[in-house]
Amino acid sequence: MTSEPPAPLRHLVISGIGLLTPLGMSGWSTLRSLLEGRTVADRLAELPEDVDPVSLAKATASVACAAHAPTDPAIVLAERAAREAMSDAGIEPNSAQARETVCVLASSKGAIMSILERRHGSRRHEALVLSPHGYLAATLRDRLGFGGVMAPVAACATSLVALDLAARMVDRGDAKRALVVAVESAMHPIFIHSYQRLGALAPVRPVNAHRALPLDQSRCGFTVCECAAAVMVERADQATSPRPWAALHRTAVVTEPHDLVRAPERFTSLQRAAAVVTHDLDDIALVQPHATATQDNDERELRALQDALGSRGQDVPVYASKGAIGHGLGAAGLVNVALGCLCARARSLPPMPWIENAINSPFAIQRAGGRLGDGAHVCVAAGFGGHVGAVSLMPFASTVARGHRDAQ
Repeated sequence: MTSEPPAPLRHLVISGIGLLTPLGMSGWSTLRSLLEGRTVADRLAELPEDVDPVSLAKATASVACAAHAPTDPAIVLAERAAREAMSDAGIEPNSAQARETVCVLASSKGAIMSILERRHGSRRHEALVLSPHGYLAATLRDRLGFGGVMAPVAACATSLVALDLAARMVDRGDAKRALVVAVESAMHPIFIHSYQRLGALAPVRPVNAHRALPLDQSRCGFTVCECAAAVMVERADQATSPRPWAALHRTAVVTEPHDLVRAPERFTSLQRAAAVVTHDLDDIALVQPHATATQDNDERELRALQDALGSRGQDVPVYASKGAIGHGLGAAGLVNVALGCLCARARSLPPMPWIENAINSPFAIQRAGGRLGDGAHVCVAAGFGGHVGAVSLMPFASTVARGHRDAQ
């Protein structure tokens, strides 16, 4: 990495967003649930004490439209999020504009259920030949009419790596526009029990202990969830939407091959990525950390972010969405990007009702939420194997973004 970060992406905007989570079937319905203080842990009271870990995960954090889908649930979720973002951006599926759009698919697992489960309507042989990621990418291309599709994989940083790739393609003129689609559906014993054996999953006994508590001193693991998010990236002078959500300021991808699973003590890679995307930012309104709620992550991560921001991070609000909706794995970063756009438009920060004793940090960890001020938004994601992605946004609901847009 050079000492001077690359130039800001001043002419790129997010012109459309889509979002599906266990708390909402669209972006606005998800935000409404979050602002009301709802979390997937609210469902625990309805479950018996003897439920097994996989059934527990499915009951708390599945998305209804995918739970009983005849085809792979990742396909259902990804397509719905993609269609929402395309509609928001004013682009019809299977149109000439769709053929000018490159889709960058982000998923750590892909359409894995097509291989692991026999579902009526699933083309198991195609998933085996193409791989879970290739099968999902090809299906989205064929159903929505994209001109091209690609699928980078970088564990839990996948969606921000995909956003970085999409932004640079549009910035260079290699694509007229790019739709980043992030999705995860891994409610299978292989994954649930693997995370449990790693000690990363929140306790499953007693049932009411299966809740993620990111940024709280009593945190002891994450909960997984099904989710999908999509954002359309275009040049500001070619955007099809009359009211884009945000300007893309900077993106960064860094890899620190420390360990396949464990996070490094100092999180140097995350600090470097955060320093790149905040290089010339003075007014920061929100930081969304990866915040997995595992014991060895959250404090280390916030220290690294504070080292990157310095005095600019003092009293800046942070929001940890995994406490409300669960861990979206490879889709988690883009979920936060979509949430950041929604929060900025609503000028509201959701509460974090699981916070009882916040970890020590100069950032503002607010249980109650509140009004969200003007300024840039920063999102980071860190994955197994040392992958890190980061992005800074200038929401158009803020005075910072209006000045950014007026300068074009």
